[in-house]
Amino acid sequence: MKKILLSLVMLGSASLSQAQYFSIPFLNAGKNPGGVNADGENPYPSAANVGWSNVWNGDATATPTYATEQTLPFSFKFNGSAVTKYTPSNFGTISFDAGTPTVKPSSFSNLTLPSANIPNNSVCVLGMTPKSIVSGTTTYQSAVMTKTYGKAPYRQQWVWFNFFGEANIQNGWTYWAIVMEETTNNIYVVDMKTLCVTTAGALCTSNVKMSVGIQTNGTTSYNLSASPNVGAQQITANIFTAEDNSYYQFIQGSQPTNDLSGKSGSMSQFLVLSSAPFSVSGSFFNIGTAKTTSADLNYSVNGGAVVTGAASGANIATFGSQDLAHPTKWNPSAVGVYKIKYWASKINGSSDENLVNDTITMLVTVVDKIIPRKILHEVFTSSTCGPCTAGNVKFEGIVANKSSHSTVKYQMSWPSTGDPYYTAEGGVRRTYYGVNSIPMMFVDGGWGGLRTTTGLSSKFPDLTGAADKRSQFHTSGQSADISDLTKFTDGYAITKFRNINMNGTPGKNLTWVDIDFPIFRSAEMNLVYAEAVLRGGTGDAATALSYINALRTRAGASTITSSQLNLDFILDERARELYWEGFRRTDLIRYNRFVESSYLWPWKGGVRGGTNVDAFRRLYPIPSADISSNPNLVQNAGY
Repeated sequence: MKKILLSLVMLGSASLSQAQYFSIPFLNAGKNPGGVNADGENPYPSAANVGWSNVWNGDATATPTYATEQTLPFSFKFNGSAVTKYTPSNFGTISFDAGTPTVKPSSFSNLTLPSANIPNNSVCVLGMTPKSIVSGTTTYQSAVMTKTYGKAPYRQQWVWFNFFGEANIQNGWTYWAIVMEETTNNIYVVDMKTLCVTTAGALCTSNVKMSVGIQTNGTTSYNLSASPNVGAQQITANIFTAEDNSYYQFIQGSQPTNDLSGKSGSMSQFLVLSSAPFSVSGSFFNIGTAKTTSADLNYSVNGGAVVTGAASGANIATFGSQDLAHPTKWNPSAVGVYKIKYWASKINGSSDENLVNDTITMLVTVVDKIIPRKILHEVFTSSTCGPCTAGNVKFEGIVANKSSHSTVKYQMSWPSTGDPYYTAEGGVRRTYYGVNSIPMMFVDGGWGGLRTTTGLSSKFPDLTGAADKRSQFHTSGQSADISDLTKFTDGYAITKFRNINMNGTPGKNLTWVDIDFPIFRSAEMNLVYAEAVLRGGTGDAATALSYINALRTRAGASTITSSQLNLDFILDERARELYWEGFRRTDLIRYNRFVESSYLWPWKGGVRGGTNVDAFRRLYPIPSADISSNPNLVQNAGY
């Protein structure tokens, strides 16, 4: 009996010794893992951190300690074993050992792993020092916070280390997070932000050195290659968005030799039938230890027969990616919406060792024709206007790309007379538009070409409309981010209001939109009712939930539970339901997020990453014509 027991113990030990992790670098990804967390990364106790639970906060007087043990909201396996709880610390760990650990370091430092001062079964981001910063009347404390994102079965549990005054920074802060993912059992370490500021307030270069890894026991750990000297990415402005993050992924098991993961499709969202056949293509990421030099590519359309062919020119290094086109083109016979699944197999002549991550899914709409629309810019200027020169130079930069739009210039004999190019038509146009200064530009073409930032598009689960019909964007040939305001291919175009009839035929007026524009509709009332209940109104919570779910059901989106219905959700739902209907400005003012730095979006305040706006902008200026006609009016402050 003792021999049998001993054998079982040895077998169990062998099993544990075989369990391991390997890491994948996703540096400069520019986003969070899975895309479910779009929170701004604001200092504690910012109001923008709605939904986060603060499990510890303190300052420089704190010593290494543990927070209260936390319960996981979903099933999760760590190192091959099911766990239900975890314990965060204020020195950058989460531990899966039962109860509060007794082992801890004596200081906040980037220990070399494995370490006897770190508890077994821990995920580590060591090297942060909790301090507090006083700005004006607000004290910003270091904090450890938690929040659940996403929907089952792919939820994420975030543990955010919101620390000010990292040990190697003269002043400033560094933010990191540990993320546990449902179903995949993946663990992510997110490098969120690091800002170095001198005591005089000038930007500086920090020397942040972090230990990042997983320690299963005192002799075994799985670390990033640079640990304990993992450098933190640094930002150059005090902004709070999730768009500059990078992250590392820890996957349980041994790194496979051959594994191609489907990354993203490369096909256009809209295809013209007369241009068929079409190339099926997508980007693949090599997780395997071996360079991928050959593979079979496969696709099926609407669940039909699989088309297989050998990839041409495959050359993907470990943790590299490459766009691969299928050798056999797809030839649809009719217009319609098609679901294309695309994946790789027979990697380097061997089986793909992980089939879970293979498939790229693309929704493609085949149409009979696409009528390109050009933006019409109408520019008013004058040769008799001396100061107009500088403005005209700026306009030239906007209208230089003649392929995407056309420009018509009207010369004014104004403000001084004598412009030799003035025409009566120009004068009529000036009166029509109410031009009261030059140079000035107007955009014709029925709202064509209007673009949005990721502040709106990222609020939808996908851009195809498959998961929410209200997601109506033109993405072909466009980039999600707007890096250049003068480049019309930067940013997704809004297609919510198009000058077409219900049957798809053009409107009667090809210059001006002749569709009905909604002014007052029941969807808005549903949202108003729900918000009023959440703000303490006398309505019924169950009714509020039913009103919201009615909107989402109509849109083909998944319904929500009562626990998900909060003011932040309402604000986002109003964006999804009412965008381009003139509500967003007043919504943000009502939520105290229009001018504040705690809520940013791209190009807020004229800065790409977003910045705060002067408080007086909550009010519009009173038109000068109104003030001239009524001397009792006083211009709003700031204008």
